[in-house]
Amino acid sequence: MIINVYFLLLLQGFIIETLANYNVIGCVPPYISSTAMASVIKSILCLLESFVFGSLAFRLYVLDYTHL
Repeated sequence: MIINVYFLLLLQGFIIETLANYNVIGCVPPYISSTAMASVIKSILCLLESFVFGSLAFRLYVLDYTHL
């Protein structure tokens, strides 16, 4: 499971960096470059994924195995 999630993060980073290198992901001139914009997008996606996976892990390991 951990290897699959890590592979997905690497694949996601590769795709976003490729899109930034070919200027598919735009920049906000003169403030931020397309590479920096790609980094911001990767950070936001990583934050959302960690929230989703953390919520799933909490649901599976804490709520299902505790009897309150």
